[in-house]
Amino acid sequence: MILNFGKFKGWRVDEVPLSYLTWLFESLTGKPELREAARAEIHRRVSGYELDTEPLNMERVKRVYRTLAMEFHPDRGGSHMAMQAINAFYEAIRQ
Repeated sequence: MILNFGKFKGWRVDEVPLSYLTWLFESLTGKPELREAARAEIHRRVSGYELDTEPLNMERVKRVYRTLAMEFHPDRGGSHMAMQAINAFYEAIRQ
């Protein structure tokens, strides 16, 4: 599906940043086809994450936090909302 509006007008849904897809999904209640395309693309991108069985300790938590922060930081194409959630979760675990 090609976007016909906004800063990514003319781009395919699979080409836009994850943060923009999240905004599309959360904001466009009147465009069900586009919402579904955004939802499907978000799912496609995040379904590659696999759970592992490595024991959880603070060193591992810190590594995971840094990995997520690098991927979802707004300066790297991530969303402000995602980064806030990652930071809040990390702070809650540290306490």
